[in-house]
Amino acid sequence: MKTTRLRADESRHPRPRPPWTRLPRGLPVRITVGGTYVGQGTVDSTMPDGSALWILFNGFEGRRMFHRDDPVLIEVG
Repeated sequence: MKTTRLRADESRHPRPRPPWTRLPRGLPVRITVGGTYVGQGTVDSTMPDGSALWILFNGFEGRRMFHRDDPVLIEVG
């Protein structure tokens, strides 16, 4: 299975990557924040401008928003 890595802040990570606006609702993802793995979930929603996205975590954590300036790594695959 191929893994695509998406970082929030393109200015710190110059490699091209798909914008968050292309992540469809229900897409399974793994989330790492500040180098710490925080869990798995699915894309719940994205802002039209790609500035933020909401992840619905598996388990008890529920829904969480991430902003493009957050040190977040979204792994799709």
